[in-house]
Amino acid sequence: MNAMLYKYIERIHYAIPTCIRSRYMYVVNLIRELKYLMLPVIVYKGKEKGSGELLSIIYLGWDNRIGSYWANRLLDEFLMMKKSKKIPVWRILKYLGENKENNDLVLAEMNSLTRRFVTYNHGFMLPRWLEMQLIAEDMVNGKAKNDILRLVRKHSLTYRKGLPESEFKFFYTRMFMPNLKCRHGDSAVYSKYGYMLSQFRKKGSQLCFVYKYNEPVAGLLTELKFKKWRLRSIGILDGREDLLKMGVTGAIYYFEMLDSFKKGIKAVNIGGTSPVLTDGLTRFKLRLGAMAEDIKFFDDLTLMLRILKDSSAVRSLLKLNPFVYRNKKKLYRAMFVDPDDYEDKYEFLRFFRHTQCKNIQGTKIYCFDKPEKITGWIKEEDDQNIQVFSYYDLII
Repeated sequence: MNAMLYKYIERIHYAIPTCIRSRYMYVVNLIRELKYLMLPVIVYKGKEKGSGELLSIIYLGWDNRIGSYWANRLLDEFLMMKKSKKIPVWRILKYLGENKENNDLVLAEMNSLTRRFVTYNHGFMLPRWLEMQLIAEDMVNGKAKNDILRLVRKHSLTYRKGLPESEFKFFYTRMFMPNLKCRHGDSAVYSKYGYMLSQFRKKGSQLCFVYKYNEPVAGLLTELKFKKWRLRSIGILDGREDLLKMGVTGAIYYFEMLDSFKKGIKAVNIGGTSPVLTDGLTRFKLRLGAMAEDIKFFDDLTLMLRILKDSSAVRSLLKLNPFVYRNKKKLYRAMFVDPDDYEDKYEFLRFFRHTQCKNIQGTKIYCFDKPEKITGWIKEEDDQNIQVFSYYDLII
């Protein structure tokens, strides 16, 4: 009964003209923001993927899918334990201090209202999703072009724009949802059909497909947001792995950017991805030439990452997962290194460059030992946007 009522209300909501809907949604969203003053507690315990040692992560937040994503990203064979209590945001720091002996890390959902109760000291504010953009000309004439076109010719891939609403339904049910479920499973974060359909109906939005012969094998929904083009949602037919190997993802990005370039559009937002720079999708977008989007396009919700105690499992996790975080209105990359892991400066610089992200303010490197060794290597590079710190400054 509740499900039927919800669907009925949802249909009414999306039937209301956008100009009217936006007015009452402002009030609804304001009320939603207030729930972040009280955060539910979930604890994930499992084996850290790099070291195989036990690791415990406290997740303070309402979106279980986000917590599940991070648990899957960082842990093997983990257990999820929901606590019955909720922690007021003004008591978070006290709660963490009381629980740091039995837990290693915390991830806590924060918004513009609740961030004022914590500080940027001893922690990081990660964007929930790192928004990225592509410069159309760079994509059309850049390094990735030849590899993409080689696969396009090899597999006879073509491009076409879709118009009928029936094609949108096919995109959502056969491409978008299967692709998300295959990639992320239960941790998939997706938009509902009614909402995406309303975006598709907006002026400026368009749907395009990549075809192999006469069969659509990949699709992409593009929208106009904040007066900027955004590649909103991508889908692969039935989430098939064989199509991914054919390069249909790169092909649809390339064709869409070529279309944008012909229209005189200089830059296109290509959607959000993980702020972890070794994440598969993030790496794919970086290889295409993508860079971090300006902070004004970011979701207001962030994740506060704090290190609760030092352990070999924590060190392994941090070394394997450099990430982008925000400090007030600027973006930075955080890297954690043990200088003894590298034979020489050039081996270190290979990893440093492998996880670079353009359009950020700089990189902050945290050393577990011998920071002077990394400092010396960085000085030789003469890059003023890199700073070196001791890891121990972060432990609360």
